[in-house]
Amino acid sequence: MWCTVKIKVAGRLLEVPADARPTQAHVRRSLFDRLGGAVSGTRLIELFAGSGSVGIEALLRGADFVLFVEKTRTGALAIAENLRKLGLSERTRVLRRDVSSALRELGRHGESFDWGFADPPYDFGGLARSLSELHSVIIPGGLFILETRQGEVMPDLPGFEQEDEWRMRDVSMGIYRRLSREL
Repeated sequence: MWCTVKIKVAGRLLEVPADARPTQAHVRRSLFDRLGGAVSGTRLIELFAGSGSVGIEALLRGADFVLFVEKTRTGALAIAENLRKLGLSERTRVLRRDVSSALRELGRHGESFDWGFADPPYDFGGLARSLSELHSVIIPGGLFILETRQGEVMPDLPGFEQEDEWRMRDVSMGIYRRLSREL
């Protein structure tokens, strides 16, 4: 079953599986307002991609490349179709895997990203474990942004320092910086 979500920047409707919880428009707007021009020319990994709305908006704001990691078949297919419709497929890759195995695989292959974003299911019990290899794919000094329901505790992430936490209505955004030193 499908529903549609409007991405304001693109001015187009994106097809999103009914069980996805896309990052809300006001959250995306606040995120990209804070990041400003720093998105242009970057490589992003979007974990628990769901609708892919954050990565798609990053591409529309000048990101060079986005890797979407989504384990559900319907989610991965919807992201791929939306990218095709928007003419963005050449600057992306959709990886249908769980986050933990994707990070291990990407780290083994030496793939790296300037920043990452994750909007996992609320109350996801294995979050810290799933993100334990994140340090192997985010460049030293790079950012990682984690969206959670407000009130959830932000996890400690190996190789990262939490710099800030933004609260917006019913969500929190943990802002992490990849440490320069090797683990």
